[in-house]
Amino acid sequence: MHASGDPVANLDHALQGDSRFLHAGAHPARRGANGSPFTQGQRLFTEDFRGGLARWTGELEKPGKVETRGRVLTVDVAVGCTLY
Repeated sequence: MHASGDPVANLDHALQGDSRFLHAGAHPARRGANGSPFTQGQRLFTEDFRGGLARWTGELEKPGKVETRGRVLTVDVAVGCTLY
């Protein structure tokens, strides 16, 4: 069993050879700033919420508030919110 203090290395080792997983996450050999296992990649999408939430769908586990005001997204929920 492979175990180290680096959770990314542990996950990478656990998934080796398993074709069910294609992960584009961090690789222990590629470190970001301050030794972080993550590096900033290309921006995939930008949203300024000028159109409010018209292009978004939200699923809340319990009642809560998801809104935009002044081009700022506010999510105020007790538990479980998925916004896509």
